[in-house]
Amino acid sequence: MPAHIEDMVTRDPENADAVLQKYHPDKADALVAGYAQIHARPDGELLIAWTGDTAVGCGMMRTQSAEAVALQRIFVSKSACGPGLSKAITLALMDQARKDGKTLARLDTGPSLYEAISPCKSLGFVEVAPYHDDTPYLAHLPQFYECQLRSCVGRGSPRRPLIPATPQSAHSAGSPPPAPAPARRPVLRRRPLSAHDHVPAFAG
Repeated sequence: MPAHIEDMVTRDPENADAVLQKYHPDKADALVAGYAQIHARPDGELLIAWTGDTAVGCGMMRTQSAEAVALQRIFVSKSACGPGLSKAITLALMDQARKDGKTLARLDTGPSLYEAISPCKSLGFVEVAPYHDDTPYLAHLPQFYECQLRSCVGRGSPRRPLIPATPQSAHSAGSPPPAPAPARRPVLRRRPLSAHDHVPAFAG
């Protein structure tokens, strides 16, 4: 089972059957392969965060109406959790939506994806009534949010967030700790997402 699907099932075992109905492991590769078309420009956006040659995060967007976009599939690998990379990806998508002339950003998440809720609220998203029913068998799970792009937090935010330096190695008592390794910046790039690139964990 792909790691990102296993993560969702582990987080919410009571709804595992419903989650697997949408994200069945046998269909995972085909689902991911279709993202490039679903989120293609000019009506969408697909960004991957890279550290060197390693994909450490992704975020996607697609048009819902002349005014609104849906932000979707904002994932961050466990190796990059903590420094706000998912927020930076979200901000990059919001900036692109503004450039595309959109005025409203929407997203939905679930209570088990608790890392996503605080960052989206800090950016100005507020909980609203459901705006779609794409998966009726999961209708009891999603929480829906939206944000007015003209007034929310984060206009013009950078697309190259810092991640922490490599943790310090052990050192002798009484000696100064070694200097931390330089921080590496994940770079957000537009590129089709392959199953190999798909990153496994939700993060804040």
